[in-house]
Amino acid sequence: MLAQLHAIVPQVDLCILVNNGDAKVLDDIVSRIPDSGTIRVLHLGTNLGVAAALNRGLEVAARAGAEWALLLDQDSIPGERFVASLLGEALEQKQNSAPLAAIGPRIVMPRDGTDLPFIRLGWLRNQHLRGAPGSTVDCDFLITSGCLVRLDAFSRIGGFDEGLFIDSVDLEWSFRAKSLGYRLLGSFGTVLDHEIGASSTIVAGVLRVVIHPPLRLYFMTRNRILLYRRDYVPAKWKLKDSCRMVMKFFAMTLFVAPRLQYARMSWRGVRDGLLGRGGPAPRK
Repeated sequence: MLAQLHAIVPQVDLCILVNNGDAKVLDDIVSRIPDSGTIRVLHLGTNLGVAAALNRGLEVAARAGAEWALLLDQDSIPGERFVASLLGEALEQKQNSAPLAAIGPRIVMPRDGTDLPFIRLGWLRNQHLRGAPGSTVDCDFLITSGCLVRLDAFSRIGGFDEGLFIDSVDLEWSFRAKSLGYRLLGSFGTVLDHEIGASSTIVAGVLRVVIHPPLRLYFMTRNRILLYRRDYVPAKWKLKDSCRMVMKFFAMTLFVAPRLQYARMSWRGVRDGLLGRGGPAPRK
């Protein structure tokens, strides 16, 4: 996180750190930043989840008079002029009739150099959108880290869904924004190194599966089912994602250790999703 703060603090007027964990550790890190006067630390006292942390931080930014807010995970380190690049491309969209909700960077996974495309949903196949540096594209969702959000749009769309707690938070907000007529923009020229998942593996010789801890699989399963039940979530995404989730369930429970834990947490996710339960994970 220290490297992240050194990278981002010079690029913004105010840096808001939302702490879901140990207050002392974060305070020690902030004290080592030369420009720490521009950093505001918000201690939540307990783990309220990713959605709540994002909402609290954005509320502070709005009260401070900010028009735009950059969202970053604790392990994402932006390069020089990252914010200026995204903001410049966003401001070029003012002439477009549809309002812009957010713009996000092209994601590259440092572990293996995988370059993630932006996605436009389709019935049979999604469009995997790639373009030249300096160009942008309308897409159907953005991941949270590296996303530059327009705060007046955020106030109209509404906050991130705190019932989801941790997973699919960005998907849900993206779909809600699109359903209300807002645009989401992907920038090909602005790049962010960001890992998705702890690792990946090939199962049965054909299927690449991103490996998450069993608890994360609970949230993924539960929250996907919660989203399948919402009218504003695109049917195209529901159809393809439900097939992916079934394949992921069998891949994780048959081929990835600890198989029993993955199976147990997946079934809990199915149960709670069907029952409409949100919030933190259930007690054992």
